Amino acid sequence: MTADDYSVAVHRALEAVDRGWLDMCERCDPVVRRVRIAETDVEIVLAGDQLADILLPGFECHAAAAREPVATVGAWDALATGFAIPPPLASDNPLVRHWTVRRDGRPVAEIDWADEGAIRIGDRRTGRHLLGIASADALSPWEAGAPLRRGLWWALGPEALFVHAGAVATDDGAALIMGASGAGKSTTSLACLRAGMDFLSDDYCLVRGDPPVVHLLTATARVHHHELPNFVDLVAALDHRATAPSEDPTMKALFYVDRGAAGQVVRSAPVRVIVVPEVSDDDEPQLIPLRSAEALRIVAPAALKQMHLEADRELAGLRHLIASVPLFRLRLSRHRDRNPIAIEEAIRRAAGSQ
Repeated sequence: MTADDYSVAVHRALEAVDRGWLDMCERCDPVVRRVRIAETDVEIVLAGDQLADILLPGFECHAAAAREPVATVGAWDALATGFAIPPPLASDNPLVRHWTVRRDGRPVAEIDWADEGAIRIGDRRTGRHLLGIASADALSPWEAGAPLRRGLWWALGPEALFVHAGAVATDDGAALIMGASGAGKSTTSLACLRAGMDFLSDDYCLVRGDPPVVHLLTATARVHHHELPNFVDLVAALDHRATAPSEDPTMKALFYVDRGAAGQVVRSAPVRVIVVPEVSDDDEPQLIPLRSAEALRIVAPAALKQMHLEADRELAGLRHLIASVPLFRLRLSRHRDRNPIAIEEAIRRAAGSQ
């Protein structure tokens, strides 16, 4: 397939999905919410009652849009709506399932069939960024914990930096808790919430500006089942959806933080410090100053897994973020309730130095 053939095929596929989406919206009366996320007004459109029940709660934390939305982030259930998932584009390589349209080196649209029984569309020309799934029952449990994240990347970008990090805050500002999966981001973020700190994220957030400001995406948090006994009070206070461990040992219980701790959910805060947690058996947490190069070495592999379209730009943004604030390694205490004290101290020390 030549470059011209490629471009024509992708544009035709995008146009076909867009026509089908608009027709389906007229027929099926989808759930529509207009909200302000990271100071940007977007429209959330969900077609299929079961799908809306799964994805919409993550956006209840956001205020209503104040202006006309700049983009639509939507999803549809093919079984419930009758709008079928289109087949992958024909290709010389049958393994190719992700197609991107670029202009001046920047992505302007994509079609992705990476997940079985699903399609993801990003299209800045139409301003519609969509997820189609064969049925709500087939939706990955991860999607409920970070709903429509790919579409939000398209809608809220291109200059925003999506960061694989927890984020908690005090009156002095926010700490980004960054590290690989299993490093303790979620448990530390929830421990900080329980200690009375403000909450923005346990795993994924958005950063904009210079000096940087962190923004809330969804007020959800996830924790492994073996950690639930350490958060009995939160399990009782927060609405949560637990996946049985026997179903998939990698799945986590899902918490809706704004249902029970709404007063601690904040939509944005200035970034004062980055903390890189490290699991330990120590009785007391320990803050250790960290150099930028070492911090980047630790957090970049996990961050790069999230960067699919503009890795060079996003990695440069991550470098700039790491260079712009103080950095600490945090050797976590095995006592969960002692770690928030160290996070508060890191924020206080960083805020005092700025």
